[in-house]
Amino acid sequence: MTTNLLEAINIERAVQAHTALTLNAQLSLSAQRHAEDMIARDYFAHENPEGLRVGDRVRATGYGDLNAQKCRCSYRISIAENLAKGQKFVNHVIQSWLDSPKHREALLADVYDEVGIGIAGDVWVLNFGGIEINSGTSTQQ
Repeated sequence: MTTNLLEAINIERAVQAHTALTLNAQLSLSAQRHAEDMIARDYFAHENPEGLRVGDRVRATGYGDLNAQKCRCSYRISIAENLAKGQKFVNHVIQSWLDSPKHREALLADVYDEVGIGIAGDVWVLNFGGIEINSGTSTQQ
């Protein structure tokens, strides 16, 4: 189902002239853990009962752990999350996200180039990520 969902996301992004997302293991781990946690503890929210949000969960997997001093660079990490519940089919969950302005924005945003997918029961989680690295070196002409 993960492969089908990634394919459907990238088809929609291509239709809208956006680049494809690649599946990221750390983002997928975060998404899957959140989906399973929502099922196990019977809640549905971006914030878990302890108050942890997507950024907290994604950072806990090590996503975006760059050593700025070692790479002599600065960087910016962008993260977003889409949730859905109750849909049985990939095309239904994609359509529900496209019909919601905030979810559509995340699904099609160019700032993200990676995604993690988590599915548990009828809960669907997408964790989007993008890392923009700015080199610490400069060139003169």
